[in-house]
Amino acid sequence: MDERIAIIDLGSNSVRLMIMEIYADNSFKVINEVKETVRLSEGMNKENILQPDAIRRTLQVLRLFKSLCSSNKVRHLIAIATAAVRTARNREEFLHIVKLDTGISFEVISGEKEAALGFRAVEFTMNIEEGFCVDIGGASTEITRFKNKKIINSISLPFGAVNLTEKFLDKGANTQKTVQVLEKFLAAQYKKVPWLRKSKDASVLVGLGGTIRTLCKIDRSRKAYSLNMTHNYEMEYKDIEEIYHDIRLMDLEKRMSIPGMSKERADIIIAGSSAIYMLLKAIGTSKLIVSGSGIREGVFYDYYLNQQMQGEIRNISEFSVNNIIKRYNINIDHARQVRSLALDIYDQLEPIHKLPKECSEIISRAALLNDAGIMIDFYNRDEHTYYLITNSRISGLLHREIIMTALVAAKFTGNKFKKYCHYHKDIISKEDYIIIRKLIIMLSICDKLDKSKSRMLEGFNCSISNSKVIIKISKTGGYSELEIAEASKLKVSFKKIFGKSLEII
Repeated sequence: MDERIAIIDLGSNSVRLMIMEIYADNSFKVINEVKETVRLSEGMNKENILQPDAIRRTLQVLRLFKSLCSSNKVRHLIAIATAAVRTARNREEFLHIVKLDTGISFEVISGEKEAALGFRAVEFTMNIEEGFCVDIGGASTEITRFKNKKIINSISLPFGAVNLTEKFLDKGANTQKTVQVLEKFLAAQYKKVPWLRKSKDASVLVGLGGTIRTLCKIDRSRKAYSLNMTHNYEMEYKDIEEIYHDIRLMDLEKRMSIPGMSKERADIIIAGSSAIYMLLKAIGTSKLIVSGSGIREGVFYDYYLNQQMQGEIRNISEFSVNNIIKRYNINIDHARQVRSLALDIYDQLEPIHKLPKECSEIISRAALLNDAGIMIDFYNRDEHTYYLITNSRISGLLHREIIMTALVAAKFTGNKFKKYCHYHKDIISKEDYIIIRKLIIMLSICDKLDKSKSRMLEGFNCSISNSKVIIKISKTGGYSELEIAEASKLKVSFKKIFGKSLEII
């Protein structure tokens, strides 16, 4: 039975609603997501009192969210509140008002649990074994150190983009002196955490939250980045440093005009950027990887694993691909047959393609997804397949791997192939271009060898000579000659790529 669940994350700066559909086959997708800036922590100061205007703004949004949940027929609502409510002296009064006004019961989570949920999202959507994870919120910053995808240390620090701005900065223009005071404060706070000091584990910092997503969008805009994807986007220390130094003394009007800048975040971006910049310096890493997932996704995965599955997700990219197959109603039997054939031909033709073993993972994923575009339109299925893969955010894959998977699955040829490779020249290299061409021809042969989707082909044997490759089919009764005829049409392309003639018998 299908189920719709909603997750509300009430933060210090914004409140977010995510509605998920979980289908009877255990696949899932986001069907609605809304974010509103309420600045709940605004004006709390040292008294830690939630202010009437902030409460009013929050209640107004929560009423809207409750209405959206009702209209979307949500069966289960999970609502969590973080730093602003956690530290408020009047939190019980606030929670009581929220319950009476909206009917929503919030769980106020600890800083430790907030860090764990953020890491949970990273664990199931990114293939990173060790490093640091940071979530910069409005009134708190959660930092986690992990190894072998397990939390080693975590801490919740009582500052974020909103309260740092209120304490140290003017929302308009700032002076060098005020920014330096903020930087010294942050450096001192990070220095108090012994496990944050520079170490061999400091290879990467994974960043969550609106500040980091905004920095990512600014950087992508500056570089005219060809993939419209925040999740798993990589930034170097120098990229963060350049953006931070450019904006830290800018007035608000100029900041709001920066391409990629969120207008609702422009007034607090300097404090948030300073927090991430100083953290990179403290732990001594030169790379930041952006997570498009946050504690809402962490809450979802906790619920999903407990309710729908036994055990953990062992291979996140494989799990994500299988989710796409179910969501787009791809013919799974045909997809698995093509993958089996593709991995077989990949292994047998290794002496002539000479590709590294990891490329087998690209052709494996591409084989499973090569029919994805048919659900939209058969005649333009190649472009639809490319589009669906590059917009489906396959968990655990780098952007290069996503682009290569999409181009191989689409099986582009001729000018169309050159067009898309050129478009992504900032992500894939000339060497990748050659790899993709080789994988496409191998996948195309295997797809045509199951054109009837009857799975009659048991396998094949490839014999390689100086001038020729012979593929001898092992077939069951009733195997159609159509498949051999279709695959044989690729002889010219095969010879162009591998320098050998092709015969299929």
